[in-house]
Amino acid sequence: SRVEMMYERVLKEKVFMAFLNPEKIKKMMSKYYHKIPEVLRNNRGRARELLVNCEEAIEYKKLYNNDRHEIKVLDSGVVFASDIIITDNKIFMVGYSESEVAGTEIWNEELAKTQKAVFEIVWKMQA
Repeated sequence: SRVEMMYERVLKEKVFMAFLNPEKIKKMMSKYYHKIPEVLRNNRGRARELLVNCEEAIEYKKLYNNDRHEIKVLDSGVVFASDIIITDNKIFMVGYSESEVAGTEIWNEELAKTQKAVFEIVWKMQA
């Protein structure tokens, strides 16, 4: 699928930050639930992720949180309906409905900088 092709491009990124819903990833794109953090570790990449609060988020954080892959679970009331993965010059966005996954990529440094700024604000607000 196009979303799988997009995730494969994410796997090549050395550094990223992301807003993620691990429950939806595990349900709809299960192969990437473990693959992304494992490839990140094997490639000595760096990531910071903000996870929607759910059982899978607690599990994912226990498995993968470390100095190079920092993970915070968002407060219960904070829910993002889509995933956003941000690099220096790209934004990968994934939306989940009950039956399908849709994704888009935006290759624009200014838009990526804006998303990074939003990410940093939310990151600092979380414990």
